Amino acid sequence: MSQDELVELSDAWRLAKHNEQAYAAERREIEDRMLSMLGVSEMETGTKKFGKESEVTIVFRHNQTIDSEMVKQIAAERDMVEHASQLFRWKAEVNKKVWDATDPSLQSVFSPAITTKPGRPSFTISTKDN
Repeated sequence: MSQDELVELSDAWRLAKHNEQAYAAERREIEDRMLSMLGVSEMETGTKKFGKESEVTIVFRHNQTIDSEMVKQIAAERDMVEHASQLFRWKAEVNKKVWDATDPSLQSVFSPAITTKPGRPSFTISTKDN
């Protein structure tokens, strides 16, 4: 690939990224107006359908974060470890910084438990001006 082709593709990528962000912002504004017009709160749960000629289906989701240490502490204090293990899933994650600094012989013990799959690469393109 020549430098000119890379510059051309980089410019096209920046334009597409800009358009993507602008369209996403516009779509979110329209969605907010629809929620307001329909008198629906973002705190709703489940799926709601509106309209006849143009059916609008809105699926409400709530993201939750869990303080794992607090759950463990509450469960231990109240002798409810069994309940906590049923109510919550415990997901192990690699501590990449520590893992990379660990002796390879120790890594080899745990390596069979780890599956690595490639993710979508992330791009950031900037010009020399910014």
